[in-house]
Amino acid sequence: MSVLLYDPVEKRHVLLLKEGAWAGRRWSVTLRACGNPCCGCLHIDFECTPEKAEIDINQPPVKFALDTELRCVHLDESHVSTPANGFAHAVAKELGDEGWNYLQQFLLGIKKKQIENCDPTRLDADFPPEVLQGEGTVVSYNEIFPLAPALDFTIGSEKWFALDDYCVSPECDCREVVLQFVTEDPERGASPTDPQSAPPAVFYDYRKRKFEQAQAPGTHQPSLGVLLSGLKDKMPGFDAEAKRRHLRLKAMFKRALSKFDDETERALSVEDSESEPVSRTIEAPVHTPKSGRNDPCPCGSGKKYKKCCGS
Repeated sequence: MSVLLYDPVEKRHVLLLKEGAWAGRRWSVTLRACGNPCCGCLHIDFECTPEKAEIDINQPPVKFALDTELRCVHLDESHVSTPANGFAHAVAKELGDEGWNYLQQFLLGIKKKQIENCDPTRLDADFPPEVLQGEGTVVSYNEIFPLAPALDFTIGSEKWFALDDYCVSPECDCREVVLQFVTEDPERGASPTDPQSAPPAVFYDYRKRKFEQAQAPGTHQPSLGVLLSGLKDKMPGFDAEAKRRHLRLKAMFKRALSKFDDETERALSVEDSESEPVSRTIEAPVHTPKSGRNDPCPCGSGKKYKKCCGS
């Protein structure tokens, strides 16, 4: 049994370590994940409060973070020197596979809700620079939402995943998703180092519910129709989900593109203002006093002006 339990009656997590200095003590636990649905970090923040009957009720909560991918204490600038490290390492040691698997599923559940409830028109995401610069239009959904629920399904005893890419161009009104099918079996799936073994893929129109071949399957792989049917059998609402994902990405890209254009314009403005101004020298006109008729001639002849140049 895991040392981390969920109490459905009180709707809270409870921690009960079995070894070391904290053995037998019960803690009420609050679990939190990063609030950014576009963030792919896999650590969970713990806030552990001792139950009243166990320790001094005035003891402050013990705070730390655990990395659900590496299965260890997550240390960053805010946790490196905290006195909670010993307690955190004790928790990490005693969680076991059951506890770590639970934490990861808990985290993915939080991310799923964040993605579903986000307002894409107000959400900032890092789109590929080449797409922002107009050199491409297709973006992978998991590139923007790294912890989005996987599109997984099985064919026989084999597990497959569908990777979904969408066109985010504001001028395009297509209703297509590019689906690439990959498997966990290295002998049946595509090899990332072999360009000849690209995964089978389709252009799927989720409005018309029709597909076209993008990449033929390998000799020993299921047909494109079988792969697509396997996905839709597992996810009967896939067409609606593909539409939601597509519209979500397009709204987010519109915001990102607007900000990118504004930043580019500001950068160009700063560059223009900081450029060295062109120096222009304007020579003032030279005014020569007018000579009187009886004054010495300015030519230096020694004669009066009227007898020389002024004659």
